[in-house]
Amino acid sequence: MTDYPWELLHNKYGFLAKQGVTFSRYIAYPSPRPNLPPVEQLNVLLISSGAGDERMNMKPLPAVEREAIAKGLKQAQEQGKVKLEILKSPTLDALRQRLLEFQTKVVPQVLHFDGHGFIGKRCNEIGCRKAYRHDETQCECGKPLGEVQGYLVFEDSNGKADYVSATELGDLLGNARRREQPNSEPGMALIVLSACSSGMSCKSESVFNGVAQNLIGAGIPSVVAMTYPIIVPAASTFAEWFYRSIGEKESLAIALRRGQSAMGIEGNQWYRPVLYLRWEDNEGGQLFKNSALESDIASPNLSNNPIEPSPQNQLSSPVLMLDNNQMQTSLCEALLHAYKNERELERTLKTQLNWDLNDIDTAQSYRGIVKDSIEQREGRGELRQLVIGASKGNPGNPSLRKFVQDFLPNLLIDIDDILEPRLVTSLINYLKYFQNFAVIKDCCLLTIPDLSVHRLQEVGDIENKELAPAVKWLIILGLLLKEYRRQPDGTPYIINFVTCLQKKVNQQEIQQQLAHWLGQVEPLGQYSTVYKEIVAPVLTLNDVQKRRLREALMSAFLTEPDLEMMLEDELGIPLNTIAGGSNYKQIVNTAVKWFDSQGQSQDLIQAARRANPGNPKLKAFALEIGLGDD
Repeated sequence: MTDYPWELLHNKYGFLAKQGVTFSRYIAYPSPRPNLPPVEQLNVLLISSGAGDERMNMKPLPAVEREAIAKGLKQAQEQGKVKLEILKSPTLDALRQRLLEFQTKVVPQVLHFDGHGFIGKRCNEIGCRKAYRHDETQCECGKPLGEVQGYLVFEDSNGKADYVSATELGDLLGNARRREQPNSEPGMALIVLSACSSGMSCKSESVFNGVAQNLIGAGIPSVVAMTYPIIVPAASTFAEWFYRSIGEKESLAIALRRGQSAMGIEGNQWYRPVLYLRWEDNEGGQLFKNSALESDIASPNLSNNPIEPSPQNQLSSPVLMLDNNQMQTSLCEALLHAYKNERELERTLKTQLNWDLNDIDTAQSYRGIVKDSIEQREGRGELRQLVIGASKGNPGNPSLRKFVQDFLPNLLIDIDDILEPRLVTSLINYLKYFQNFAVIKDCCLLTIPDLSVHRLQEVGDIENKELAPAVKWLIILGLLLKEYRRQPDGTPYIINFVTCLQKKVNQQEIQQQLAHWLGQVEPLGQYSTVYKEIVAPVLTLNDVQKRRLREALMSAFLTEPDLEMMLEDELGIPLNTIAGGSNYKQIVNTAVKWFDSQGQSQDLIQAARRANPGNPKLKAFALEIGLGDD
């Protein structure tokens, strides 16, 4: 049963594993399961064996997975959550010696093996230890072969393949210090096997002849292994993102899902890593104290009051996510409130999204239709589009507005994100009450050059004054996190967008928050913002140009209240905070000088053109300085 690829279970909407269902394998056994108190810091021991075996058609392996693991643990190591140690010699004797050094070195709680895996038979004669397929019975040396079981391919003292059986490994690691008793010395809690078929067992009377199953039977609390052969790039990608998640103190079950997601569905590699557990009181496999899982139970702030993020504590806080069932229930109630019957809902979905209800059982109650529609769209990864379409169809409905405000993080965060959930959540908390969408739209257009060509609908949505701010942010962040993910140089678009916004926004507090967020994000992926490459050079006006701009503004906005309204509506800047004087001419003059000193003359000109596009003096001045006719 454990060998079946349960991860491939699916319903009419797709794979269950892609709909929030997490799989882990529990094996029934008579011996008691260990009680494992979590730790403050994880000690990870990496064994990276490059040994191949030409006889068995195994090529030597590169060290790419070692680099991927180090990359995945980089931030966690810097924060003191994880300590990575690489076994210098990837031999069985070196591992045995290292496990004996508990008096002078820390005992590893996590052991990661990177190398070949194999299921078959081995000659047990000393000095031989050759491997054979299932159906062989005798070695070339004349000795009978052992039973079929799983093996890991370590290196011997000469760098050649050394087949270490599941039984040998279980005896060695099962006797290593484990945290089975309260107050005992921390010990082995997790073994990760990046080896082909290390999670598969062979047909026999016992399930424990596979490597992962044998380790579970020997008392190891949790094992991540590969049920089938896996290609090196896929295993490396899984390792990097699995350890990124572990470094964020997420449970093993969540870390497994994140690693699987990063592998992508194409190539059919994602379902091969699996999780075995023998936990007594720790569902999902939580290794750390004060984990994100524990902290997430805290009640979220669902009031209408703005969240007041603090640069000192916001980024270190856990992801604020509500229960998925609660989100579905709340969305169902919001849709029922916004659309009184099936006909209204169907008309909106058709108009806004070109969706039909054809594949929904319409013989049931209206509530049942709405509930099935939500489940269907979530299964297809289209819940965000459903919420946006429904909100556009009835933009003033208070229930829909409140739903988007309350569940904005849930609608944007999933296991496929290019950024970690805590970073997306903190960014949402910084941004969702900033409502100067003229500046926001400019940053979108500067960050994504073809947005105004290929995504006119979204540009129009950003300008739509009827849509709630939270809905607009759902659209904008959905574009930047889900659709326009990375630039050709690998930099996420969202980083350039935030950099652009941080430079253009006029509110010092938000500037500081966004600068702090960027400082937290960039080291994670070694991203360097290329804002200067995508944004035009800062426009600086000479004295003659300042005078001509002043005259153009006075022509377009005849009175001080007119100018004040334009600045407030287009840029969110109160006139009395930047300019003054005894008459209107002096007020306009000081405003022009202020914008020029801030490097925002272009913003002022573009805002004025938007507010009064037909004014000939503004149009002529914009053409004169090279801003075009738009």
